[in-house]
Amino acid sequence: MQLRVWLIAAVAFALLAAACADAASAGHVLIAAGVLPGYRGVARSMHVDGRLRAATARRLWPGWSDLASRPARHPDADRQQVASFSNVSHPERRDQ
Repeated sequence: MQLRVWLIAAVAFALLAAACADAASAGHVLIAAGVLPGYRGVARSMHVDGRLRAATARRLWPGWSDLASRPARHPDADRQQVASFSNVSHPERRDQ
């Protein structure tokens, strides 16, 4: 009797896991196909050439597209400015 209960529980768990996997797969297919209104235009970036139209990016991810459209800034720009002051030759240093 105990084995039968465990077997029923295992089958129920497997069916639940399969249902969750099916739901997740269906959601991915809906997003990838561009069926959902919020994800129209994204299918090209996922399946064709990895690019996304700027208007689609602004519509879906406005904060990210604002950051991405700014001119690139070197990550060490502040450090380079400080480092440039240390390049001045010092009379007390003999190695320069």
